[in-house]
Amino acid sequence: MASLSTLPTELLCLIISNLDPIALIALSQTSQSFRSFIKPERHHFVQRLLALELQPEHGGIVPLMRTVDNNLTPPMESDEWRRNKYACAGCMKLLTHLMFDNHSILRLGLRKPPPGSEQADKLTDWEPVDDKVAAIQRAHTREATKRERLQPWRRRFIRALRQYARGQGGQMGIGPDAFTRTGEEVRRRQLADIAEAEMYLCGISRHKRMCNECRMQRGDWARHTSSNVGSATVPIVRSRALPFQDEFARWFPNLLDDQVPPLAENERPRPFRVWNFDKRGIVAPTYVMRCRGCAAWQEIAAFRVRRDWFSGGRSMVWEGNLVRCLCSHCFAKKHGQAKLAEALLNCVLTEAGNELRRIQYRLGHGWRIVISDFDAEVGRLRSWQAARNEILGGHRLLLMSPMRGDTLANERDRKELQRRLYRLRRLLMDEVDQRARNEVLQSWYRLWMEDYDLNQASFFRMLDIIAKIKENPQLLVDYALHPDRFRFETASWLS
Repeated sequence: MASLSTLPTELLCLIISNLDPIALIALSQTSQSFRSFIKPERHHFVQRLLALELQPEHGGIVPLMRTVDNNLTPPMESDEWRRNKYACAGCMKLLTHLMFDNHSILRLGLRKPPPGSEQADKLTDWEPVDDKVAAIQRAHTREATKRERLQPWRRRFIRALRQYARGQGGQMGIGPDAFTRTGEEVRRRQLADIAEAEMYLCGISRHKRMCNECRMQRGDWARHTSSNVGSATVPIVRSRALPFQDEFARWFPNLLDDQVPPLAENERPRPFRVWNFDKRGIVAPTYVMRCRGCAAWQEIAAFRVRRDWFSGGRSMVWEGNLVRCLCSHCFAKKHGQAKLAEALLNCVLTEAGNELRRIQYRLGHGWRIVISDFDAEVGRLRSWQAARNEILGGHRLLLMSPMRGDTLANERDRKELQRRLYRLRRLLMDEVDQRARNEVLQSWYRLWMEDYDLNQASFFRMLDIIAKIKENPQLLVDYALHPDRFRFETASWLS
């Protein structure tokens, strides 16, 4: 029986040229004769790595992203994303998605191509090298042919996307023809054109994708960009937006969860937002920063930085602050664990105090509106003055400052406020008419009334965390020096 090594050269070349990138490298590694015959080059190994990232056992899932509304399936906070890896064409490694900025994995040309697309089923571009110059010329010709072949799809994609946005009122909303049969048919056709073009364009530039470290070595972070909010020497790269329990948990994830259990999804109060009123918890961007000591990329929470540096997604840092920033491991080696405990305690107490003030604002927000509803000339509850004294009458907190934390922590005052709140609920649900009830229970006022008990529970949970930390600051050192706490190779901080 004939083997591959005994086949004529022309037939062997034909077989090899129809292999996928993984099989090509595997064949070149079976013997010295095949390696010398195939002579794999660097771009062949890159193609192999790009093929491996599409296999579930190596690269994890292949997320599907819809361009018209940026809908991602599955969402980034799902368990599937924890094991998701992407290929870096710089260091030639499969790395966790957290080692790449958002553009490197979400732009159309850099995404993982979906199953059945041209890039997902791509064969190797290997060909026998008889003349190096001729091979380079053929490679340039292939690239030119590829660009020419994809150009109509690019134009079709851009045209359909613009037409879809124009039909939706200039953005991805409801346009003037939203409720006509013709408009629906046109939109379906536009969406079909966009989806078909994406099957050809998705993943065509993956061979250019590089991780944060390789991009830094190349000089991509030498200035502020939409991704880098740090400096040239200490880049801070914007990463995934992920859900957290609250602002405190965003900067100190999983802190004391074994002693103070985290709140379940239905136990989390809803923050006061201008959109997504009923969404519990927060969704906040994460940032990765390169430690100047150990050169490891870690989540920004490992560096004890001020959260207001990143207000609104913009950096308020200056070079002197960043140069001194070391991760907790390097800080402990340089200054000792006692100094680390002091720095961590200051950061935790500052952020915990901010979180307490946010909760106090939410708890006091509705009481101010209740006072206005009863006392203002056009107050919405002015006609029900008989219930006013039961709800507002004479309590010092309601008369002076609804935001004071010391009174919230007072057991007697807390129970009295709860009693008055329950009386207000009975008034709104059982005594006032439907029109007045609908006028009152709107926007943040409704959230305040429905989540008052949840906010109060969050307030005392935060007080419990502060008490335990003050009692034993060593807990913070053990937390910060966990081997894989903030390192993205394991992403244990997300668990």
